[in-house]
Amino acid sequence: MSCLLTSPETISKISNFAEKLLNIGYDFFGFCANEELYIELLDCQTSGHFDACKIYARLCEMNQQAYQGRYNEAETIQYPPCDLSATITKRMVINDQYHTAAVQQWHFEMLKHLDFYIYQCNEDATCKSDLFKAIKGLRAELANFILMHSVEYLKEKWN
Repeated sequence: MSCLLTSPETISKISNFAEKLLNIGYDFFGFCANEELYIELLDCQTSGHFDACKIYARLCEMNQQAYQGRYNEAETIQYPPCDLSATITKRMVINDQYHTAAVQQWHFEMLKHLDFYIYQCNEDATCKSDLFKAIKGLRAELANFILMHSVEYLKEKWN
């Protein structure tokens, strides 16, 4: 297994998604964040609202810890500031045929970003951390939404 430093763009996209999901949740996306994510990112709030730049800093730190642990590197890497414009999320769209939230292309893109980030942080130095588990939980929530709201799943009979 190898470990890379995840691009600032990917970490910004995940941070912006997490911020919006934690602050708005179901009303915007049609699903909510996992409880572990709320708890683990409590220190990433400003005036009672989750802050993407603080989340970004935590995610960069964990990725760097994974990299340093993997390659026994002591040097720290300075990530650029978070990019608040690096967002791919869109408001929930309703699937009129099934009267539920529809899966959109950005869901798959975000799932890929989360999978890449999780793979890079799945190292001894970080894989047992609460933040790592919370991000894996976020990925599970998104994957579950994609599955449960896919047309293929919805068209199957409930019996």
